[in-house]
Amino acid sequence: MVHDLQTVGRFTKWLMITLIGIFLGTVVLGEYIPKVIGYIRGGPAH
Repeated sequence: MVHDLQTVGRFTKWLMITLIGIFLGTVVLGEYIPKVIGYIRGGPAH
């Protein structure tokens, strides 16, 4: 039973790390898409 709890704990840790990474990646991507579109359409947006 202890081994099972350790396995679930490890899984939960990596699940949380993955979810935080996906969230941060989405935020960064959401920030940079308008910048890239601005550069494509006609130079840097101020």
